[in-house]
Amino acid sequence: MAEKEFLAKSYTEETIQEHTDKVLQEYERLKKFYKNCNVNWTLLEQACLYHDLGKMNSKFQRKIRNAEKVEDEVPHGILSTLFLDAKRLKEDFQGADDFKSFDDLDDAMYLLFSAIFYHHDRESFEKSDFTDNLEKNINREKDSLQYIVKNFKYDKVRIPEKLHFRDKYISRFSNSDKSYLLGEYVLLKGCLNRVDYAASAHVPVEIENDFLENKLDCFMEKLQKRAVDENRDEPKWNDLQKFMKDNKDENLVAIAQTGMGKTEAGLWWIGNNKGFFTLPVRTAINAIYMRIKEEILDNKFIEERLGLLHGETRGIYLQLQGESDENLDIENYFTVTKQLSLPLTVCTVDQLFTTVFRYRGYEAKLATLSYSKIVIDEIQMYGPEIIGFLICGLKMVTELGGRFVIMTATFPGFLRDIMESYGLKFIMPEPFVDEKRIRHSVEWHEEGITADFIFEKYNNNRVLVVCNTVNKCKEVYKELSNKMDLQENSSDSKSIDESELNMLHGKYIYKDRIEKEKAILSFGKIDEGGTKDNRKGIWIASSIAEASLDVDFDILITELSDVNGLFQRMGRCYRKRSWNGDGANCYVFDGGEKKCSGAGYNIDENIFELSKEKLREYFKTAPRELREIDKMNLVRDIYSTENMKGSKCRKYYDKIKKCIEQPTLYLPAENTKPDAQKLFRDITTETVIPLVVFENNIGEIEILEKSLSDRNLSMEEKIENREKLKAFTLGIERYQLENVRPKATIKLGKYEEIKIIDAEYNPEMGLISITKESKEIESNII
Repeated sequence: MAEKEFLAKSYTEETIQEHTDKVLQEYERLKKFYKNCNVNWTLLEQACLYHDLGKMNSKFQRKIRNAEKVEDEVPHGILSTLFLDAKRLKEDFQGADDFKSFDDLDDAMYLLFSAIFYHHDRESFEKSDFTDNLEKNINREKDSLQYIVKNFKYDKVRIPEKLHFRDKYISRFSNSDKSYLLGEYVLLKGCLNRVDYAASAHVPVEIENDFLENKLDCFMEKLQKRAVDENRDEPKWNDLQKFMKDNKDENLVAIAQTGMGKTEAGLWWIGNNKGFFTLPVRTAINAIYMRIKEEILDNKFIEERLGLLHGETRGIYLQLQGESDENLDIENYFTVTKQLSLPLTVCTVDQLFTTVFRYRGYEAKLATLSYSKIVIDEIQMYGPEIIGFLICGLKMVTELGGRFVIMTATFPGFLRDIMESYGLKFIMPEPFVDEKRIRHSVEWHEEGITADFIFEKYNNNRVLVVCNTVNKCKEVYKELSNKMDLQENSSDSKSIDESELNMLHGKYIYKDRIEKEKAILSFGKIDEGGTKDNRKGIWIASSIAEASLDVDFDILITELSDVNGLFQRMGRCYRKRSWNGDGANCYVFDGGEKKCSGAGYNIDENIFELSKEKLREYFKTAPRELREIDKMNLVRDIYSTENMKGSKCRKYYDKIKKCIEQPTLYLPAENTKPDAQKLFRDITTETVIPLVVFENNIGEIEILEKSLSDRNLSMEEKIENREKLKAFTLGIERYQLENVRPKATIKLGKYEEIKIIDAEYNPEMGLISITKESKEIESNII
């Protein structure tokens, strides 16, 4: 009988044999670079060989060749298991090194059969879904395949004389008497998915990290040369950085004061391994990505070395392409980033730890983390749910072989106790801190923040004012604007010029927010060696300013949020300088008899009250000068296990424990990765364009919308135009959009659209109000 071609992929007309060869190539690449992965390499090779043989069935071939819709198609993963000869495989595996740990080789069959059976887990399909009809379909396909396979020639597989369906070897493992195999199953199915996806996308499953340690050494040499040229002392790796370098193989919790070079420390800990560097806020993530790209990697081979992964990655990459002299292949760069193929990725935690929900297909990501090193920067900035999910995720990752480091300026005492109680093993050295250095002198106010006070303290300084909510930011901004009008003709040195008053919060459209982020980073930059220049002005910001923004203001005036948030905010003032003056450089307002804005809303009310009570008590007797070790001790003690288990904060504490113990309760197993990401980030926002923005840009917006359905444009051009459309958008909380009828919608695709809503907006203030049922409601989100 003549050999026949069986296609695996329609868009490339790639045969099953060709695709399998590419999968095996990626298998060899993964094995070469990450031999330390605890997957059973023999079973993985067999899974690669057999995973797509079921695609020979006539219905699949009709569908892929003719774009024909077929009825009652049996998923090809199920049919691929028909080609496995359990008896012969067990004979092959008997006595082999990879199977010495198996008491029963039947366990190996459970793993191999199940990984192939479920490898294309696009639909919620369980073994229990078998109906009489489906079983008939499998038997029918089996008989058909028995005949068809005679036309299939591939010398790398052995086709059994008779095809059998062995459903006894199919298991999900988590809720069965084979649950002890779950970890091995996750690694096997996850690695199979990784090499399969990479082969299908025609990108490498992994790119080797053979550069990072050398690049860090070169970076230090550059700093030393610059110091010599500028007649300064030569810098050296500090104690934190040396500790991380010397403890690369350990899980760590490292507490270090702001300005100690935690980024470089984290990179030394990753070393020449696969690494993920996570931060809480996109602004900070973008800044760290750019810093590593430019200062550590010298802008060389970036698309093979460093990735950026969050919801706005495409936009940032397109921006890089526009700024780059080189021909950057954005689509390929984006693909290797999304496939987690790059050696180093800077990302948000939801890109990694949604695995705790065990959504369909979670195994690929968890298997990747099993041979990776994960840096978690500033864990205390997350809410109780995400902290719980993180701890659960770290437990899953470390059990499979992955490692983590938590780097933070402060670390709540109860978190250490919780982590240890759930079996996480880690080393936690004494805090890395300069005992003598003082950066902050604090003046405590038992009242609300006022424009008069800000104006009084301005005095040609660089002042950062941090409010807990957008409403409070706008209120203070308006009050200061009014004072500017009154002072217009004044010769007072404290008067504020219009250009010296700025605001940043999360309710600007994307293009305005990007400009404001660039502006605050530029304005707040301090020269090497802590040299202060003559820039002056006031920036009012929401708690966006708590993130790891590399800015250094002269004065901080802030509402109290909680003890963690407060010290994060202090890190944006005298970030790289020592305080040796009189008076104070940090002014904290606790609301007096009232609550500060946001308490009970975006700040847990009980955590706020605990912080307020303990910090008031402390600053009544403590000196103004606050050492770094004082901050660390305050966070540790205020957030002690005893305090968190007390009546005030018990709810918060219990919420963390529930998220650690039962994360899957939050997401039914049939849900998808996007569902998991929405839940992890607690996404309750919708993307909109304010009507006034639409009307002012209607020509450009309509051209861009039309281009998305233009068949003459390339995919890259359409992606670029989607990003251009996003420049006019912002996120609005869904509860604010109840009963709000959109004025129009912009179609981004078959299932995605942007609503245009009647809302007051301008580039100075951002979103002001939304018109709703003849009433206006104000936006009050960070």
